[in-house]
Amino acid sequence: MTQDDTRENEQIRIFGLQRKSESNRGSKYLPDAFIVVDREIYDIELKTGGKTSFSSARGMCREKIGDWKRNNFFIFSKYEKTKSNKLGFKFTKHIICKPEHLQFFFDKVIKAVNVSGHAGKIGLDQYKKLIRPFLYLAPAINSNKELLEKFDKTIKVGTEYNDPKISIKKIVQHGGHELDISGDLTQQVINYIRENK
Repeated sequence: MTQDDTRENEQIRIFGLQRKSESNRGSKYLPDAFIVVDREIYDIELKTGGKTSFSSARGMCREKIGDWKRNNFFIFSKYEKTKSNKLGFKFTKHIICKPEHLQFFFDKVIKAVNVSGHAGKIGLDQYKKLIRPFLYLAPAINSNKELLEKFDKTIKVGTEYNDPKISIKKIVQHGGHELDISGDLTQQVINYIRENK
């Protein structure tokens, strides 16, 4: 079991959540967990980080943002390493939010992946507008649908943003709610969901 899994399992335990998928490592996106509040199911994406920002995901793009926006809530937990318990870490901060509180991050990813590009690469929208039309002029490509699909897939994967970070400070600035780490975390999550569903 990886350290990420250990931290996620601890989040599930302390927030009174249930795991959405046993492996959650496939190609199809699934939220990490869910909680039932007032007989309704709410999907929750869990993230942990040890510094001032959180990892997001490999291959961030417009489609993955669409997947993330279908989550009802996100919980970000900051941790630090410790030898004082068997887990080897302790949580020092928890922030819960809705997808709209992460719009600042979604906008950054879409700009980098689709609009202007990043890391010296063009954006996906630029490829579709400026380059792809010329592929139709090349008979060897235009007449080969499979080859054209390979070009498209190569560009799409190449323009994706690999694990852009999400700032703790910005999550709070954009409406994320910090939980009282010394209080009943499960009840705080339930209360937040009731107030923000």
